[in-house]
Amino acid sequence: MNILSKMERKNKDPDQLLMADCSTVEEAVHADELGFDFIGTTMVGYTEQSRGDKIEENDFEILRKIIAGVKNKVIAEGNINTPEKARCSRLRRGIIM
Repeated sequence: MNILSKMERKNKDPDQLLMADCSTVEEAVHADELGFDFIGTTMVGYTEQSRGDKIEENDFEILRKIIAGVKNKVIAEGNINTPEKARCSRLRRGIIM
């Protein structure tokens, strides 16, 4: 299902919650502007646009920028694979998976 059909579905059923799996700050901000309820960091480092990026780099700079740039909740996931990373990534308005 593409983004447009997801947003059309949400317009028909406003109680439907949608999550965007993003790889960059720009994608996250755009998804937030489109009305996604949750912004996920799932794809950071796994796409052409984010190749080489790591969620934990520079004290979770990507995650901090995403949280600062969006209104909705951020779900930090993808490469948060140790208890230390989970503790370090605890930031306001976020959920760690």
